[in-house]
Amino acid sequence: MAFYNDLGDTRTLATRTSALNSSKQAKGPETWLPPKNRCAYIGQWVAVKIRWGRRVDSTEKAALIRYADSCPNVTLTVTRT
Repeated sequence: MAFYNDLGDTRTLATRTSALNSSKQAKGPETWLPPKNRCAYIGQWVAVKIRWGRRVDSTEKAALIRYADSCPNVTLTVTRT
């Protein structure tokens, strides 16, 4: 899928340590969040989902809302592909 190598939005490709990447694997925010900068991660996750028109299931959506409720309000600007 093209979004794996999207160079048009810096939120798509994020540098992670190999240990952090190994712990994440293919998990979404409903089962994994980074130990630091969780609010930024949630914003990046949502921006990528919007940019690529990706769906979220009810479990993922509930987790995103739950975590985002503890984050400061931010406005995401997204250019759809």
